[in-house]
Amino acid sequence: MNRKLKRFIPVFFWMLVCIGISICNPIEASAADFYLSATDVDQTQRMFRIAMNQSEFTNVYQTLFAVWGDQNGQNDIQWYRADEMSDGTYLCDVPVSNHGETGSYTVHAYVETTDGYLYLMGYTGFQVTAVSQPYYETYAGDLTVAELNGGASYQIDLYNAKLQGLSGVQFAVWADQGGQDDLWWYQGTRYTDGSFSCTVPISSHGQTGNYNVHAYAVLSDGSMQFLTGGTFYVENNMTASIQTARISDSQYQVQVVAPWVDGYSSRVLFPTWSEVNGQDDLVWYEGIRSSDGIWYVNVDETSHGSTGTYITHAYIQMRAEQFCGRSQLYAEFCHAAESSKGCQRSDRKHYQRIHGFRDKAAYLL
Repeated sequence: MNRKLKRFIPVFFWMLVCIGISICNPIEASAADFYLSATDVDQTQRMFRIAMNQSEFTNVYQTLFAVWGDQNGQNDIQWYRADEMSDGTYLCDVPVSNHGETGSYTVHAYVETTDGYLYLMGYTGFQVTAVSQPYYETYAGDLTVAELNGGASYQIDLYNAKLQGLSGVQFAVWADQGGQDDLWWYQGTRYTDGSFSCTVPISSHGQTGNYNVHAYAVLSDGSMQFLTGGTFYVENNMTASIQTARISDSQYQVQVVAPWVDGYSSRVLFPTWSEVNGQDDLVWYEGIRSSDGIWYVNVDETSHGSTGTYITHAYIQMRAEQFCGRSQLYAEFCHAAESSKGCQRSDRKHYQRIHGFRDKAAYLL
C-alpha cells in the first residue's frame, strides 16, 4: 500500500471521531452572566420551579431542562421545555409525580440556537424527602333539566364537574314506566365553560311521566364513573284531534290538530279509501301543514270512483331510530246525497292508549 495512504488512514479516522463527538455531545457554554436555580414552589415537594438567566446567546431557538432522580440513574429522565418570561428569565415547573423518586435530583440546562447547535449551560439539583401524591379537586357537578319545544324534548346540562382524568360525560336517561326498557345513552357536548350538555327527544322514549337522568364521567383511561343524577316529568301532550269539512261538491278537507308532531317529524300522511269493495281504491295523500300548525289534506271523491262512506287515517312519518307515541285516530265522512247510510258516523273519532316502539315507518296518529 502507498506509504502516504497508510499515514492518511489513521488521521482520517480520528477526524471522523472528533466530528462525531462534536455532533452527538452538546457544546459547553461559558459561565459568564449565567444563573440556574431549582426551588420548591409551595414547600410541599410536589413541584419544583427551574429558573435560568443567561446573556451569552441571543439567537435562542428553545431552552430545555433535563431532569432525573439520582436513585436509579437516568431511568426517569424527563425533558422540559422552558417558557421565556418578559424579563428574559426561562422558567418551567417540574412535578415530582412525573419521576416518583426520593433523594437527590439532577437538572441540566440546555440552550438550542437557531443555527441548530445545542449548548450545555450548566447544572443544578434539588432534594425530595417524600413523594406526595398530586392533589385533585373532585366535585360531582350540578345537573339541570329544561323543557324544549313544548315538551317534545328536554335539555340536560351538567356544570362544575371536576374529576381527575375527566375527558367526557354521558347521560343515561329512562322513564319509570316499564323499568329501563327505554334506556338511552346520550353523549354530552363539552362547552368552553367546562359544562356538558345533551338534548333528549321524548320521541326516543315514547313515554310520559317521571324520567330519570344519571350523569357518568368518561375518564381518560376509558372507564366510567357515576357523578350525579336527577329526574324530570313529561306531561302527556301527545294528543290529537281530527275533523272533516266539505269544501266543494266532490271534495272534503280532513284536518289533524296535533301540535307535538313538529317535534317528531315534518311529514304527515292521510291514507283514504271508500267502504265500497274494501281498500281497492286506497290513496295515500301527503299532508300539508298550515301556518297555524294544522295538518290537512283535500280528498276528491272522483279520485276513488265511488260514493258512500269514506275513511281517512292520519299517520306521522317517524325519523330513523326513534320511538314514537301512537294513538289511533281516524275520521269517516260520506256524500249524503248519494249514500243510503246517511252521515250518522261523520267525523267519528277514536283514541287509544299511547304506545312506544322503535322503527322508521309511518305510524297511525
